[in-house]
Amino acid sequence: MKPWARKTIAITIPALLGAASGIAGAVIVGRRSKNQDAELINMQDRLVQLERGPKKERDPTPEEQQDIKVEEERVRVAFQGLLESHRAQNVDDPWASDTGRLLSADFNTLAAKTGTTSVTVDCRTTICVATLAWTDFDHASNGWQHALNYFFRANCRKKIQLPPPADKSASYSAPMIFECDKWKAHGSVPLEKEAKGNR
Repeated sequence: MKPWARKTIAITIPALLGAASGIAGAVIVGRRSKNQDAELINMQDRLVQLERGPKKERDPTPEEQQDIKVEEERVRVAFQGLLESHRAQNVDDPWASDTGRLLSADFNTLAAKTGTTSVTVDCRTTICVATLAWTDFDHASNGWQHALNYFFRANCRKKIQLPPPADKSASYSAPMIFECDKWKAHGSVPLEKEAKGNR
C-alpha cells in the first residue's frame, strides 16, 4: 500500500498526559528494577506520541501522483483488453446460455443491494459480461461493491470499473467482467450444488 493511502487514527486525551506523567514520576523515585526502567521508557515514548498529536496525512508527491496515473491507465487498458477478448469470442452453447441464466438469477437476487435498474448478461466461450444499469452515478457508486463481493454461483474471477461520467445525474451503466476459464475447465459446477455434494 502506498504511504499516502494509509490512514492513522490517534486519540489524544489531555487528561491522560498529566496522569501518565504522575505515574512516570512515581516510578522514577527510589530504586528501579530493569523491568521498571523498560516500562518507564515505554511510557515516556507513549507520552511523546500523545503530545505530538495524531499523524497528518500528506499529499502525494508529483512523482507519486505520476505513479498513480500510470497504474490507473494500466488497469484501464487491461480492462478494455478483456472486453475486446469477450467480443472476439464465439458463443459456446449450451455453456454460454446456462452460465448466463445462472448469473442473471443471482443478479436478480442481488438487485435490492446493488440498486440496479437492469442487468443484461452476455456469455461467450470463457468470458461473460454483465452490463449493470443504475438511475445515476451516485447509485452506481453505492451499489457496485455489493456486486463485486457477492458470492456468485458461477465461480469466475470478477472485475468492474466505474469511470466518472460528465453528467453524474444522468442514467449510468458499467460492464462487469466474469473470467470463467478456470471454472469451466473444472466442469462449471455451480457452487451451491458443489457444496451440497460435499456434505
